[in-house]
Amino acid sequence: MTSPAAIGRSDSPVPDAIVRAEQVRLLFGGSPVVVLVNIPNALVASVLLGEIYPVPLTMAWVALMVTVTAARVALWRAFQRRQPLAPEDAETWGRGYALGAFATGCLWGLLGSVVLVTDNPVFYVFAVFVLGGMTAGAAMLDSPYPPAFYGFAAPAILPIIVALATKDGLVLLEMALLLAAFAAVLVFMGRDNNRRIVSNIRLRHTQTAIAEELRRRTEDLKKEVAEHKQVAQALEESNVRLRGVWATAQDAIVITNADAEVVAWNPAAERMFGFTTDEVLGRGIHGLLVPARYHAKVLQGFKRFKETGRGELLGKTVSVPALRKDGAEFPIDLSISAMQIGDSWHALGVARDISARVQREAELHEREKELKEAQRVAHLASWNWVAETNSFQWTEELYRIFGRDRGLPPPSLDELSHLLAPESYARILTALRECQVKGTPYELDLQLIRPDGGRAWIAARGEAERDASGKITRVRGTVLDITDRKQAEQNIARLNERMEANVEVLKRRDQDLMVTAQLSDLLQACHSTAEAIPVIATAAGNLFGDVAGALATVVSGSNELETVTQWGADAMLPRFNFDDCWALRTGQIYEVRRPSTGTLCHHFKHEPRGAYLCLPLTVRGETTGVLHVELGEGAAIDDDLRRRLLHFGDVIKLSLSNLRLRESLSEQAMRDQLTTLFNRRYLAEALPREIRRAMRDYTPLSAAIMDVDHFKRLNDTQGHEAGDAVLKGIGEVLRASLRTRDVACRYGGEEFLLLLPDCDIVDARGRLQEILDEIKGRTFTSRGQALPSITLSCGIAQLADKLATGDALVAAADEALYAAKRAGRDRIVLFSSEPRNTAPAA
Repeated sequence: MTSPAAIGRSDSPVPDAIVRAEQVRLLFGGSPVVVLVNIPNALVASVLLGEIYPVPLTMAWVALMVTVTAARVALWRAFQRRQPLAPEDAETWGRGYALGAFATGCLWGLLGSVVLVTDNPVFYVFAVFVLGGMTAGAAMLDSPYPPAFYGFAAPAILPIIVALATKDGLVLLEMALLLAAFAAVLVFMGRDNNRRIVSNIRLRHTQTAIAEELRRRTEDLKKEVAEHKQVAQALEESNVRLRGVWATAQDAIVITNADAEVVAWNPAAERMFGFTTDEVLGRGIHGLLVPARYHAKVLQGFKRFKETGRGELLGKTVSVPALRKDGAEFPIDLSISAMQIGDSWHALGVARDISARVQREAELHEREKELKEAQRVAHLASWNWVAETNSFQWTEELYRIFGRDRGLPPPSLDELSHLLAPESYARILTALRECQVKGTPYELDLQLIRPDGGRAWIAARGEAERDASGKITRVRGTVLDITDRKQAEQNIARLNERMEANVEVLKRRDQDLMVTAQLSDLLQACHSTAEAIPVIATAAGNLFGDVAGALATVVSGSNELETVTQWGADAMLPRFNFDDCWALRTGQIYEVRRPSTGTLCHHFKHEPRGAYLCLPLTVRGETTGVLHVELGEGAAIDDDLRRRLLHFGDVIKLSLSNLRLRESLSEQAMRDQLTTLFNRRYLAEALPREIRRAMRDYTPLSAAIMDVDHFKRLNDTQGHEAGDAVLKGIGEVLRASLRTRDVACRYGGEEFLLLLPDCDIVDARGRLQEILDEIKGRTFTSRGQALPSITLSCGIAQLADKLATGDALVAAADEALYAAKRAGRDRIVLFSSEPRNTAPAA
């Protein structure tokens, strides 16, 4: 914000173009009578000098003087019609004036010829007196623009000075010198006068600019104060709701200042790390939660964050170890964001305990180790051929079976000719090519030749993998050392069964974790519940496969649920009550294994054919919906399905709860708390958008401002509670009467502003008259007492070429409102302006 001292300072000089324009305005600012004086003066001079000049010559001189004077008057009138004067045009008008002054000076300078045509000193004195006076007048009148003054003075007075100086006689020489001195004084006087005028012009413009800046600053300060009050109220309401989010969040949320000291610590952080809020506030986060071996690296990174607000971990989710209060170390997923509060950077960290996930990953790693060990024990190896790179991938066991050095890459098809017996090589080459081209699987017994010359037998299997288009992308296979075939078959039978089961379970769980993790990330990125529903449906289809299902959410403010998405089948009713679902009644998962014998829910379009599960979605005692899955006929519910359903339900119920809370906060930030109409913040976004739409589509747009008549008297006599009841009731009428596209805002106090798209000013008047009549006929009550009849005054303006901005349109409607007030209130006044052409150009 500019300080008062800065406003009073003129750091930027007034541009010369503006100064010159003001000089020209002063030049033309006088009356044309001053110019017209040249004509009577010329007539007087012609009469007095008629004795020494021929009459035709004198009349010709007078005629020229009249012509030049008339031209100057015409120039003056043209200048007056061209006001206001653009700075870039000033020089042209100044030259025109100077040319007229020069022509007039030349005509008056002809009087100096008396010295050449007569010796009578009386005529000399007369000529000197007239020319000196005219030049003195020019010094006063034309000094704002020096070219005009010098253009007149030089041709007017120099000829007689030269003529007197060249004439014989001391007296005439003295007259020439005196006249020259007088001319010099006039020149200095005109120059000083011009400097004072220029200085005054610059000073006046500077003062005007300062006054305008002070006025604008005052208006800005008033607006800022009003906006700050609104923002403070909105922030207070937002803080109340954010505290609820802070308290109910399942992830730990920690905020630290620029010195890495804890300034905020939510309940989830207390549960996760074991420290209470009082124990951690003001303490360094790194000493509390970071293992000692990472201190140096973390402190180095935080130093950079403190200085720049940037860091390697910002905007990412990373898995790191953390410490609990008891010193136990556990893994977390950590997301860090930067916040600038005041002049320093703060860090916002969100942590999630991933101990269970890490444990599952460790189990998977252990199973992989078991697989390798099983391959080693069973002498079973595996391999892959990738079509894109035309290369093989071997497991360690395959290297051992072939006796090949592990430092070497897997052999190509050509190199296999040195590792297999010729007949075996020919067979595997044919089988591989058919599998790669046609996808034909194979199972062969082959004889291999080890580097030491020894022979061994293997059972080789291979099959092709295709992509969604049916193209073969890889061939995978196994190799079994069957030198001791019977023993190997027994080991393989037992181990394969165990490995395949374990691997399948782990793969399934890992896939489920990936789906739910991706779903959680996508839902966190969604801006609304409507945007999240398709994401949930897609994830459900991926997670449950052939198992059909549906998601129903609670309809706000009712005891009903609405089915928002279904996958695999269309089995759920579009809407149903809480009591229609046994899971919602009992508050826990509900399953029916046999529809023919079980107690069924009542939210189906038709009786289910297979087993089904219903899971209530409840967050901190508040139910947001129900998740339903239905198996095919004859399929049974197992623990894996229950686990997937519970995990999936946990993700979506938290995400939907957070989205609804965010939507609620966003909606409340745009609404007036009393009337539930939009507020001025929303108007600031909607007004430019509607103007752009109207201009783009060549459609009309009307704006109306309504004001409750005698509202202050109502508050003074009936109390503010009565005033609030009236405003709330008016809000109800507006919401019920306006179209979906119309925008109704509480503009301030008892004023309401309406935006009516696709509605010209005539239609707007008819619609608003109905609304005003309904309000006038409505009975408002406060504390059980009926209030006096309420009337409103209204001003309407329509988007037009001269009202093409939001400020102009609102100002026009406001002006019409005040006209309605002045005309007696309880009426509608239309702003008079030529409407914008709403038809597109041909």
